[in-house]
Amino acid sequence: MRYIYLISITLIIIFYKNEFYAMDIVKGFYYSLNWTELKYTNEEYYWNLSNMRLYRTGVFLEFVINNKISIKNSLNYLNLGSRNNIKNLIIDIYIFQIKVDILLNYLTYNLDLLYHLKQDCSFYLFSGLEVGYLLNAKEIIDGKYGIYSPNLYKHEEKNINDIFNKYNLGVHIGFGMDVYHYKSLKLFFEPYYNFGLINISKKSITKNLIKPREIGIKAGVKF
Repeated sequence: MRYIYLISITLIIIFYKNEFYAMDIVKGFYYSLNWTELKYTNEEYYWNLSNMRLYRTGVFLEFVINNKISIKNSLNYLNLGSRNNIKNLIIDIYIFQIKVDILLNYLTYNLDLLYHLKQDCSFYLFSGLEVGYLLNAKEIIDGKYGIYSPNLYKHEEKNINDIFNKYNLGVHIGFGMDVYHYKSLKLFFEPYYNFGLINISKKSITKNLIKPREIGIKAGVKF
């Protein structure tokens, strides 16, 4: 279902025509590599997590107010998560080496304000809000274990939607640059930092206050 949403919005943006507004409208799409982490307040063995490299992708409409200011609306598919690597954990007579991945998939909407430092300048700053809806949450466990050495392998995946709230709210800041122009097409890059404002976990289950953090760089095309 999430792919149907993205395809529908993509087609709307591609074929959207500016017939009712005097302002210019820029359309585009992007792909981003991101490094994400789930920050938590209570120390628990289960949630001792480090960052993961994942991705986000999306499409957008940018409404140009004047030579310096524009407003961008975007629909995104976002992956967040963290990883726990446990080495040489001893329980009874067994030795464990375990990798636990927590992966969250979101459909998000962003509203950004862009500010160009000078008229017709390719460099700009931006900041905005992101509202996300949780599509799926899962836990992936890859482990080795044994009595004298970890020589037996186990892989397990399970749905953990019941641990997380459905909605997420975050703020992001960053800067961008149009690096290549060809006729009406522009190639751009946008490094950014995104941080969550609200708890995404159900505290009645995890007893943790969990907020996502994300650092990434977008590469995309405007037209």
